[in-house]
Amino acid sequence: MAVVASAIATALVLGMRSLGALQRWELAAFDHLLRSRPAETLPKRLLIVEATESDVNTYGYPLPDAVLVQAIERLQTQHPRVIGLDIFRSQVSTPLRQAMQQKNVVALCSVRHSDNPDRPGISPPPGLPETQLGFSNVVPDPDGVLRRHLLFMHPDPADPCATRFSLNTLVALHYLDHEGIQPQTLENHQMQVGKAQLTPLDPQQGAYQTLDLWGFQVLLNYAELDQVADRLSLSELLNGAVLHNLSDRAVLVGMTAAITNPTDYFFTPDSGTWAAEPIPGVHMQAQMVNHLLTAAIDGRAVLQPLPVWGDRLWIGSWAAIAAGITWKIRRDRSLGIALGGAIAMLYGLAWGALIIGWWLPLVPAGLALVGSSGGVWLSRYFARSSRHSSPSVQEES
Repeated sequence: MAVVASAIATALVLGMRSLGALQRWELAAFDHLLRSRPAETLPKRLLIVEATESDVNTYGYPLPDAVLVQAIERLQTQHPRVIGLDIFRSQVSTPLRQAMQQKNVVALCSVRHSDNPDRPGISPPPGLPETQLGFSNVVPDPDGVLRRHLLFMHPDPADPCATRFSLNTLVALHYLDHEGIQPQTLENHQMQVGKAQLTPLDPQQGAYQTLDLWGFQVLLNYAELDQVADRLSLSELLNGAVLHNLSDRAVLVGMTAAITNPTDYFFTPDSGTWAAEPIPGVHMQAQMVNHLLTAAIDGRAVLQPLPVWGDRLWIGSWAAIAAGITWKIRRDRSLGIALGGAIAMLYGLAWGALIIGWWLPLVPAGLALVGSSGGVWLSRYFARSSRHSSPSVQEES
């Protein structure tokens, strides 16, 4: 009976998961585990120059070309490894085009959304090679939270933004080039970037069972932004704020004033907390740049789900463990304590695994555990009830 109950529970959970019925719960559990991780100590490699609401009131919106030229020139005096402009500018003046054509500057465009006519794409500044053009597109989940990192894709050549790489990927690759790190293509569509081996998400793996995982997507490993990036307002930069040597920094320039583009704000796994707010796009770009740099240089964990066989084995194992416990322990109080311990162990293993980079299926395993145990307990209960009622039936006959 224990074997049958665990098999049925595993099959039901896997079936529900394949239909996407558990995705919302799994993603909520993933967010919780991310927020529960211990604090990390990470190096600062980024500088974010933010155009705040005060800056917009001072300089106007869109920011004048002359202001952007002045900002780039001021930054270049300190020799940053790369400057990423997280600001759309399809038409530019000659001075701004010349400033953007410097080899350590990466500009922005947006790939057309084929399924959304209201998002036709945004053309890049003219005269820049693909190595200096990155797309802005990101892939929020259905609940609006950004958990995945889109590194590159293959857009339509006729697209106004026909570049393969995201802005943050190009910024990271420019930075890593100074470290002597070049990306290498491996088997099974994997990439090796320094110490990081990147494996694209597969729709059959993990919680993402029904999403179209187009392009090269991985899970985004967030960090505390203030720990990995210094921040400076545009006014502070232009008014002579002290700039330390930027030769070991990547710089991102972008808008944080919500009045300029309310859609350029994103929810993160931290948004599950009551006080959380969406973060501006330039901060999200910084998170993604840091994600690649810390993985490639420092060997920081790249989050990934188990392979398909590992998922099934993990879920089935917890169903079998619960069935075995319930079959062996007959007293309900002792059974409750044992199952509580098993659930605590499941949670602890999922939490610890995420710290080292593995996203274990916590919710499916928990459901399989409870369902399997419940199946064995009910079968035993009905069998006991049947035995108790049998004598009275015989007497009546």
